[in-house]
Amino acid sequence: MSNSKKAIIFMCISVLAFSLINFVVKSLSGTFNPYQILLFRSMPMVIISFFLIKKQNLSVLGNRKTLLVTRSIICLISILLFYKSIEILDIGVAVSVKYLTPVFAIFVAIIILKNQLNPLNIVTSILAIFSVVLVCSFSYNINVLGITIALLSAFLLSISWVLVSKIGTDDSPVVVVFYLSFFSSFVGGIFSIYYWQGNIFQLEVMPKVLSLGILGYIGQLYSTKAFQIGNPAEVAPFRYFEIIVSIVLGVLFVNETYSVVTLIGSCILILSLMITFVDIDNSGTIDAEDFRMIKEKLDLNNDGVVDFKDLKFYFDQRIEILKKAFSRIFE
Repeated sequence: MSNSKKAIIFMCISVLAFSLINFVVKSLSGTFNPYQILLFRSMPMVIISFFLIKKQNLSVLGNRKTLLVTRSIICLISILLFYKSIEILDIGVAVSVKYLTPVFAIFVAIIILKNQLNPLNIVTSILAIFSVVLVCSFSYNINVLGITIALLSAFLLSISWVLVSKIGTDDSPVVVVFYLSFFSSFVGGIFSIYYWQGNIFQLEVMPKVLSLGILGYIGQLYSTKAFQIGNPAEVAPFRYFEIIVSIVLGVLFVNETYSVVTLIGSCILILSLMITFVDIDNSGTIDAEDFRMIKEKLDLNNDGVVDFKDLKFYFDQRIEILKKAFSRIFE
């Protein structure tokens, strides 16, 4: 499997974890402040990542120390701002604004990584901005301060993403996560002492508090892996799926309501993702060569036609693989 495909899979895992965190944060926002939530999320991550670093005989301090510290500080500020925006806005709206991060990341990557801007980046950026405007403008719970905070959070997060790409494979993802969780625990712990509220020992609260750390670690680890081995311009748009999952969780568990226009805006976000995905040859444009390559990939039985025979051929291959796997098990 190519690094680009691995990066996409890692990002999808990260999206699922972060979507669940958004729901947990929203449910805890009335009980705890953002500093406490940051502390609850980061403390288990410190312990888990430190244990894995020692197990893998890695250096706790890492190699790119300046970049690791800079990235961690920028990212934790972004997280705090995002938690504050979730307090003020509906989950779907806060996440929608945050999903201008991939747009910011494309242009930040041009400055920091000297990446090239291609026409497809411009198209996806315009679609993303337009869709976020739709989501926010027709929300039942709109707040200018909340949107401003979410925008600042998105911009800082885009810098964090690009800095991870700049770190590259010089440092293990576990070390990168350890740095962020350490600084988050330190800052969250200090401010939590002065602004403590709520009771974490309540039966209905403790599972949510514990899940923050576990989900936070999974989301951060796989997000870091994705950006280390993938191109930010290709990987970042896959974060758009978080808005769909967050809206569903908000409707099902937090009794939030969204207008039809908001849902249309969400679909446009997915469309912008699919446009990027169709650029198979990474030329920056969608042309006949892309469709030729797509046809080649779908024509599994190499008969020159894409039809149901290709689907049958695919399942026949999968069945044969399963048969061989079971035969080895019961030998």
